[in-house]
This record gives sequence, structure tokens and C-alpha cells, in this order.
Amino acid sequence: MATCPKGHASTDEDYCSDCGALIDKSMSALVNSAPAPLPSGSCPNCGELREGSAKFCEVCRYDFESGIAGAVQPAADPVPLPVTSQDRNFVRWRVSLTVDVSLSADPAAAAMAPVQEPLRTFPLDLPELLIGRVDEKRGIHPEILPHDSGISRRHAQFVRQNDGSFVLVDLNSTNGTTLNGRLIEPGVPTPVTDGDVITIGQWTRLTIQGFTA
Repeated sequence: MATCPKGHASTDEDYCSDCGALIDKSMSALVNSAPAPLPSGSCPNCGELREGSAKFCEVCRYDFESGIAGAVQPAADPVPLPVTSQDRNFVRWRVSLTVDVSLSADPAAAAMAPVQEPLRTFPLDLPELLIGRVDEKRGIHPEILPHDSGISRRHAQFVRQNDGSFVLVDLNSTNGTTLNGRLIEPGVPTPVTDGDVITIGQWTRLTIQGFTA
């Protein structure tokens, strides 16, 4: 099947079977080899389907409103920091994760919350720890994994500072990240400390805990 200069699909390769126009074979080959257009609503940067009216792409953080690809991305393959005898008395950090149905403004969604899920604790023992949902296809495997459909694949991350403290960075998540009742600005490192409470998604509550080894 060839394509004529007027865009007709022709069964003949020399002259259009529809209008009779001469077909430039080189141009026809280019047209016929062009990639198929992305489905409506897809991210033009990576092809991921846009979730409703989300401002950012769930995968590559492309900004649908400004047309700019997101620059905030979690680092790949973080490695554990070594523990030496000199820092054994430093403050260590961990985060506890609980399901809090009262956070959900949607009764139907709240009814789906895993209320029987026990408290889970995650040590903050890497330079960077991603909070989000697993996506095998995209190779996304967060270190902190809430069972909450309201969070993004790459929702937020904890980043260790040189003094051993941590900051929280929202990675342009679809539904945002709240620290102690205040929505933090995407991409801006926000210090966290013992007792701070982070709420994300439909019903997820994270509490920062500091302790000495």
C-alpha cells in the first residue's frame, strides 16, 4: 500500500488509484514508515497515559501544562553508607507507616483501605529512599512501599544530608505530599526530624523516628 501526495491510500505504487496523482516512492516510503501516533492523552515524552487531569506524567514527570519534562527524579541504585565506630552514637532514622482511614475524603475509597495492615517500619539507611508504587514494567521498585492507590509511582524521596539528617522531596507527585499538615512544594528539599508526620495518598501516614544506635 502506497500513499499519494494528497494523502490517499493507493493500491498502485506509481499513480494513485484514487486520484491518479504521481506517487514519489521515496516520500511514500517515509510516510508509511512513520511511527504510529501516540494515543490521545499520552505523555509526549515517554508515551505513558495521562491519569485524568494530572499535571505531571506518572513516569517521567513531564509537565502537561508547561510542556517541560520534569527534572526532579530519584537517583538510581543508591548504596548503603558505611557505619564506622565514630558515628555509632549518631542519631539513626526510621519511618513508621500506618493506615489512617480518617485521612480519606472519599468514603468509597476509605472503604477499600487495608485497615488490617499492621504498622510497618522502614529504616532510613540509604543515601536516598524512594516512596511510591511498584511498576515492574518501568523498573520502579521503591524502598518505602505504601499500599495506597492514591500515591504516585515516584511520589517522594528521603535524601540523607552530610550531617546524617534527612530531607523530604516531593517528586512532582499527582496528589502532593503533606508534612505536619502543610503541603510541601515539589522539588524543594524539606528537612524532617523526630516526630514529624507525613501524609500521602488516600490514607497513608508516615511518622519520622530518631534514635541512637
